[in-house]
Amino acid sequence: MSDSTPKRINPWSIVLIIGLMLGGLFVYYNYLQELERQDDGRPAYFAALATNLDVVKQSGEEASLGDLKGKVYLCNYIFTRCPGQCIGVAEVMKEHLQQWRGHPLFHMVSISLDPANDTPEDMRAFAEKNELVSDQWWFLTGDELEIRQYMKRYFKFNVREKDPAERQGDRDLFDHDPLVALVDHKARIRGVYSVYDPERGEEFRERLS
Repeated sequence: MSDSTPKRINPWSIVLIIGLMLGGLFVYYNYLQELERQDDGRPAYFAALATNLDVVKQSGEEASLGDLKGKVYLCNYIFTRCPGQCIGVAEVMKEHLQQWRGHPLFHMVSISLDPANDTPEDMRAFAEKNELVSDQWWFLTGDELEIRQYMKRYFKFNVREKDPAERQGDRDLFDHDPLVALVDHKARIRGVYSVYDPERGEEFRERLS
């Protein structure tokens, strides 16, 4: 006579099955994320600006980087007492502004790395002196700690204050890379470029052509 008693299911088998299902979902989710990161044939983005940065424009008006969502923009670090490098980077950005002037979905952003000494008036004077004035170009300042933390976390822009012995003149205060970031319409950083590097600089120009 056969034994009709139902076989007991090993609880560890259930745990294993659930684990495999969750693992499969995790892999599928990552696959979808990778497709999203490479949408429309563009290069994968490497950072998304998940939070807003509250700032003050050169006009004295309060603003936020979140206000630019929906636009493509270039972003760099400057300080108004910079002896020359900041102006050189701004001139490269200015070239692209000439190309995209008047386009409603293109913008430029220059953020002070020295907010303690860069007032909105200083930022406006810097733009006027160097002929960088445009409705499409914000020169921003604000809380120094918030700006430094935000720019380092999302843009990977670092700043180092030079020792007095390193400085070549009273205005040579900071060491920072001449970088420009390209941010897409969904507030995702698509690239960070050193405009003085011949290879990367050329890539930067091609990307915006």
